[in-house]
Amino acid sequence: LIEVFRAHDIGYFFYNGGGDSSDTAHKVSQIGRKLGFPVQCIGVPKTIDNDLKGTDVTFGFETAVSTAAEALDRLHTTAQAHRRVMVVEVMGRDAGWIALHAGIGGGADVRGGHHPPAELRPARPRTSPGP
Repeated sequence: LIEVFRAHDIGYFFYNGGGDSSDTAHKVSQIGRKLGFPVQCIGVPKTIDNDLKGTDVTFGFETAVSTAAEALDRLHTTAQAHRRVMVVEVMGRDAGWIALHAGIGGGADVRGGHHPPAELRPARPRTSPGP
């Protein structure tokens, strides 16, 4: 990779991705320096997990949350109409931010699994099925 950069006089490298991608960009920068061709590597935070240190929100997170919340909202209505319990699993590796935000936005009653320290509670006790 460094030889390709050198051959085309490329001094800047933007790398989209999550934590592993940022680590790779850093390693490419170190290797370039070691080989005598310093390359400025810039990691662009892009992961639906929203779990990158030093970022508030990453590209892809809001789309993932809105899609999951919309699905939860529709399933919630169906579950109520048929008096059923539905379980929904969303992506998010170990972070759980999608589950937390989509659960709140989609009206989930309970959240489980890996998630940030937060708790969902109904605003009022449930005495009958319904919102």
